[in-house]
Amino acid sequence: MSEKLSRRNFLETFGFASLGSLISLYLTNCGGKKNPTGPGNGNGNGNGNGTPQNKIPIYNQISEVSLDEETEREVELLSSNSNGQGFFDEDGDNLSFSVLSNSILEKPVSYNNITGITTSINGSKLNITGNQDFYGKVRVNLRASDGKATVNGSLDVLVDNLEDNPNVIIDGDLIGSIEEEHSLDGSNSISPD
Repeated sequence: MSEKLSRRNFLETFGFASLGSLISLYLTNCGGKKNPTGPGNGNGNGNGNGTPQNKIPIYNQISEVSLDEETEREVELLSSNSNGQGFFDEDGDNLSFSVLSNSILEKPVSYNNITGITTSINGSKLNITGNQDFYGKVRVNLRASDGKATVNGSLDVLVDNLEDNPNVIIDGDLIGSIEEEHSLDGSNSISPD
């Protein structure tokens, strides 16, 4: 056979006519991209060169957290699925967490110098402590990273007021609180008469 076979003749001659149609159909359905799903992982997570791409972690809003002033609360930041509250990484990468800032949203006017809450991270848990004499609402701004990408989220914390016991103060000195038992002897008092 000295005659050159065309692509079509080759495919028909060797029984690959339907395979050629399948290849064309596949390329058409994939937008003509080379290896659109990465190295056979089938999740659409490729860059067209066979190299998987990192997916950015996601954040689903965590419901408002309530606690009393001067008490502690622990909040899980890591969600077990993409629909749960908190941060989730679709690639299964380990996430690290950080607190970016705490912003007071609502507070009593007379408490201008009180900071609201204290926060810290322990693994995937956010530890929150309501500071003494503060009540109001605070927004905690958070960040999660999988080492390649980051995502920010926020969480609102409502700190409830606890009534403090009244204090006994004499001549500017704190003597104690009302719940404690105190006696006054009056020996140094001056009679108004």
